Amino acid sequence: MTFSELAKFIESEMRMAQVYQPVFLALLLDSEGGLITEAEAGESFRQVLDTEPGTTFDVRRYPGDVLIERGVVERLEDERYRLIGFRELSSHQRRTLIDLCDARLELFLAGAELGGEQLGPGRLYILMSDATPTLFKLGFTTKRATYRATEISRGTGVPASFNVYYESAHVPDAYQREQSLLGEFADARPNPRKEFLEMRVLKEVVERLPERETAP
Repeated sequence: MTFSELAKFIESEMRMAQVYQPVFLALLLDSEGGLITEAEAGESFRQVLDTEPGTTFDVRRYPGDVLIERGVVERLEDERYRLIGFRELSSHQRRTLIDLCDARLELFLAGAELGGEQLGPGRLYILMSDATPTLFKLGFTTKRATYRATEISRGTGVPASFNVYYESAHVPDAYQREQSLLGEFADARPNPRKEFLEMRVLKEVVERLPERETAP
């Protein structure tokens, strides 16, 4: 597929009943040569859905067969998948498409949470980057913090990757706690529209977070 065709598919033609398609496509776009194995895809699904280690997914049937039918990927004899047209995409185009996949994933996850009885089950996290040594990022995610760090690091205009400094255990009101902390430490946010806080309040913020996640 061309860049325009793939962008259109991700933005408006991809029908989602679960997280598999955007995660699968982002992996392919971020891989060497546009190739991934079923095992690699399954592990990413497990991280996003926060299931137990060892959980298996029928990658061949979904999203494999779905994306093959749409002419987006092909399955090779060694059970790897290849993104059709990968070599014709520039690195900038691949990053743009990854951003689109991440946006669709976040939109889907946010919709799933908003449709439930509670708003905000998930984890709070703190991310740090060498590019912003005086600031840290406070956030909330329905996934694991390592996956969220990877998503943010892949974004265009991010000069250095983010690493997980703190990840809380799963709590039913993570979103509310995040918003409360951002409001409480508003004077330490250089930009009120972004979730970055000055390093001087790190210790106080950590003391107000739920207990640290211990599960692998």
